[in-house]
Amino acid sequence: MRYAAIALTLPLFTLALPAQAGEPKEPETEDTAKAETPKKICRYVTDGMGSRRKRRLCLTEQEWIDFNRGQ
Repeated sequence: MRYAAIALTLPLFTLALPAQAGEPKEPETEDTAKAETPKKICRYVTDGMGSRRKRRLCLTEQEWIDFNRGQ
């Protein structure tokens, strides 16, 4: 019974493959735009002296340099 189900579904997959192969791909303009944006680095920092709770802060590399310098 198991082999009959596989044998019946196999032709469906073979018919779908040529239809998918003929579709043109879109140009990769989104990937180049994403590559130009600076990568965010996320770290946990404490808010102040009165709390042990940490919060997550996501900044770019240059923003972290400025943050550590106190600017």
